[in-house]
Amino acid sequence: MLSVDPKKIPSRLEIALDYITGEIANGNLGPGDKLPNEKELAQQLGISRTPIREAIKTLAVSGIVETRHGFGNYIRKDEGLPAMPLAMFKLYLQSSTPEMLMELRYVFDRNCSELASVRRTEEDLAVMR
Repeated sequence: MLSVDPKKIPSRLEIALDYITGEIANGNLGPGDKLPNEKELAQQLGISRTPIREAIKTLAVSGIVETRHGFGNYIRKDEGLPAMPLAMFKLYLQSSTPEMLMELRYVFDRNCSELASVRRTEEDLAVMR
C-alpha cells in the first residue's frame, strides 16, 4: 500500500502570525511601530480579518504586541526585559494551546518581575510612588 504524507497547509492564523513575526524578524517592524490595521493586513494576505484578530490577540498575550484601544496595535517597546526569540516563539505557537501560552506568559512575567526588582534604581522607586 502506498503511503502518502500530505504536506501541511498552513492555517490562516499561521499565515497571519508568520507574516507579522516575519516583519519583526526582518526589521520591517520594530519596537513602538504601529501594525497595519486589520483590513490592510487581511487584504495583503488574502485572508479574512478574523485570523488577523486572532494573531494579534495571540501576540498580545505573548507580550509582543500591545493593543491601544482607539489607536491600533503596536510592537511593544523593549524595556530591558528578556524576550523570547521569534524563531522559538513561532515553534512554540505551532504546538501550543491557549493554556500553554498562558503558562509561558506566567514564566516570562515572573522572570521579568524578578529582573526588574534587581535592576531597579531609586529613581524607579520614586516614579512608582
